[in-house]
Amino acid sequence: MSVAMQATEAAPLAEPRTRTWRRFLHHRMGVIGGAMLLVAFVVAIFAPVLAPYDPFETVHVTILDIFQRPSPQHWLGTDDGGKDVLSSLIYGSRVSLLVGFTSAAIAIGI
Repeated sequence: MSVAMQATEAAPLAEPRTRTWRRFLHHRMGVIGGAMLLVAFVVAIFAPVLAPYDPFETVHVTILDIFQRPSPQHWLGTDDGGKDVLSSLIYGSRVSLLVGFTSAAIAIGI
């Protein structure tokens, strides 16, 4: 009788992980949110490779370089400092993820 109890007790411990993933994969919004978070992580990790311009580089601008419209050179245009908005957005994902996860860790710690 104890062998039968051990077999039934061991099986539920192994299954909750697979059951949890299956339940998670059936929720469309959860999967979409997870995919978006994964994309944000990939963009943050590979920011130096993905960004077309260095947002920390000193730029010599003229009045024509400020607030440019989107173009093949600047996909999202330029800002008030003449810097590429797409590069700033890509590098900004690093800061956003750091702040978000740090605040979540502090909240969990409290």
